[in-house]
Amino acid sequence: MNNFTLFDSHNDALLLFYNINGPICILLNLLAIYLIVFKSSRNMGEYRWHLLHYQLWVFAIDICNNVLNQPVILPPIIAIAGRGFLINKMGFSTFTCVQIELFLIWNLAISIMALFFYRHQCIVQKKYKVSHKKFIFCSLLLFLVVSSFHYIVTQLSEVDPSLWAELLRKVCFLFIKFKTTSTYSFIFKKYPEAMELLKIANIYIIPPSYMSKMFSSIYVLISSFLVLTLLGVICHIQYIFRKQCEHLTVHTQELQKTFLRAQIIQVAIPIALVLNPLIIIYIRVLDGRLGLQILNDILMMTISTYGPVATIFIIFFNVPYRKFLSGKLREFGKWLSFLDQCFDNDDVDPLYDVPSHKKNLSWILHCRNHLWISLSLETFKLVLNYARLAYVFAYFLVTHSRYVC
Repeated sequence: MNNFTLFDSHNDALLLFYNINGPICILLNLLAIYLIVFKSSRNMGEYRWHLLHYQLWVFAIDICNNVLNQPVILPPIIAIAGRGFLINKMGFSTFTCVQIELFLIWNLAISIMALFFYRHQCIVQKKYKVSHKKFIFCSLLLFLVVSSFHYIVTQLSEVDPSLWAELLRKVCFLFIKFKTTSTYSFIFKKYPEAMELLKIANIYIIPPSYMSKMFSSIYVLISSFLVLTLLGVICHIQYIFRKQCEHLTVHTQELQKTFLRAQIIQVAIPIALVLNPLIIIYIRVLDGRLGLQILNDILMMTISTYGPVATIFIIFFNVPYRKFLSGKLREFGKWLSFLDQCFDNDDVDPLYDVPSHKKNLSWILHCRNHLWISLSLETFKLVLNYARLAYVFAYFLVTHSRYVC
């Protein structure tokens, strides 16, 4: 079977993306955590701990989604098949892994709310400020409420796999006031071969029921509330900045515009990479059209890119992190130039303008004379050229990101 069949049980393209994206996510998140903990300026104050709180949840979701779970969705049927380490190697059920990932996603949303609310509290007038204890209490209360609701939903919505076949063949639902034909019953009545879905390994199906409809509606309402709250906070920040424009210098106004631009982009990232694919998945479920498994895989790839993209923007939006990376990239570029000089010329200038390189000059020349034993010189030059190309691209991103953020 390939990605264009009715239900694909392999999904090679999506799994390959997970295997590539997983190490990238790990490296980027470790870099971001290192920068937040050790390279934050004193002016950032408590803000860096809110950043760290947010980044830890992003790290956990990236690991769970790209390594431990590796979910494969199968719309228009609300079904998920897991292909990750916990499922294939540790024997966890797909249901358990999905609930863990949903729990992490909700707590990521809470950390985003806390991060934006802290920024809002930094600029509002003193009479509107919330004390630190109340802020922590509200965050913990929201965490407990969401966690409790998530646990209740998990326990009430679980259906024994032996009942899936019967529930998927149900003819109709009873909605709030009137009956209507179920999308599921239409699918399985018109396409009997769709029952092959039950044969896919490590699959979890959410059959249609009043309980699942109610909880999905509540999830949509909570998500909409969080998005509207974030947009409201940003609008209020912009309103405060506009009121202060009369008493501020032009340079300060430019800094405020840069700050607002960064906030808008940071809200637009989850909307573009998470909310829009979820809306498309919901439309696919309502549409009831079978096939197009490649579209389902592309939607999951889009959602999985949220972690790396958000981490990159977090690094570039904070000046101390950007300056640190810019300095390291300059040093790396000098190393590349020095290595290129060593392997291209027989006469190497020992008075090269990077003092730290002089100590390693004899070792590099020794490697140059004996490198052919394990690797040809041309191959090494090719690798060096690729490294130089990667350096130019990374340095361009770091140095030009100040025009964006």
